[in-house]
Amino acid sequence: MLSRLSNIFRGKKINSRIWTFMLCLGISSFFWYLMALSETYTASVSFPVEYQNEEKGLVLMNDLPDELVLHVRSRGFNLMSYKYFSDHEPIVVKIEDLKERRISQYSHRFLLTDDIRSDLEEQIKGKVEVIDINPDTLHFDFDRKRKKMVKVKLMKDFNFLTQYQVYGDIALEPSMVEITGAKSMLDTITEVQTELLSKIDLKEGFSQKALLSMDSYKGRVITNTESIKVDVQIEKYTEGIVEAEIKIANLPSEYSINTFPSKVNIRYLVALRDYEAVQNDYYSVKADFAKERVNPNKLNLEVNEISRNVDVISIEPNKVEFIINK
Repeated sequence: MLSRLSNIFRGKKINSRIWTFMLCLGISSFFWYLMALSETYTASVSFPVEYQNEEKGLVLMNDLPDELVLHVRSRGFNLMSYKYFSDHEPIVVKIEDLKERRISQYSHRFLLTDDIRSDLEEQIKGKVEVIDINPDTLHFDFDRKRKKMVKVKLMKDFNFLTQYQVYGDIALEPSMVEITGAKSMLDTITEVQTELLSKIDLKEGFSQKALLSMDSYKGRVITNTESIKVDVQIEKYTEGIVEAEIKIANLPSEYSINTFPSKVNIRYLVALRDYEAVQNDYYSVKADFAKERVNPNKLNLEVNEISRNVDVISIEPNKVEFIINK
């Protein structure tokens, strides 16, 4: 019993010594850390940059750094504060104050970042000495701003239920937009695309907005509108067949020609609402006698006259034999 009590007290003494040692070690480490932070060090600190362009007739053509990296010297307390705990206000660079020189079609301007060293030291209130700045030079390439009207192209991925499809033309409002941007870029742009418009299991018409896709221009080309209105009519379609007359083109006047067969069938798709109306329309196909033929004994056929409300699937047959008569 006495032996067990002795072991318990001995263990408590050892634990007490360990905790005392750890406490002393922590206190000494804390004061050592404070002394270390009072020393002078060098470090790199990043500051955001804000570019102000007051010259409305110019478009910036190159990418600029989002931040400047300052190599600075100061006490440890200050460096820790600036590096980890401070929200740095952006460095303002006014483009109209930059030095300029002309290079090819662009207006080239530049800024030696060392020229704004005093502004930076003022911004951080003199507690930190700026040793150098990276990058040492900022380059700006500008092109003249222009305007232009271009057509809108709808990018779509439509999936229809069986027998359904778009009826007529898809209406875009507006169908043309004004773009503003760098002249060198506008010269290459003939249309502006929309973002992809996807639809599945379509069987009814719809109307909705589609955003214009301008992200690839990185703000160097903008439009006078962010979106367009898309109107789509959808109808159920069926298949139809109609007999068509064959017309011969470019046959010398001293000849006549007989084709076998003398008429062919046109297979087409038509909206159910138009089915009866297109039955009475006139249909014809054409054979161009002057065109080169793979088979010299047969004429190739193509649609000549057809109702505007149908979509041709095929001509059956699409070639005919013929006999020339003088």
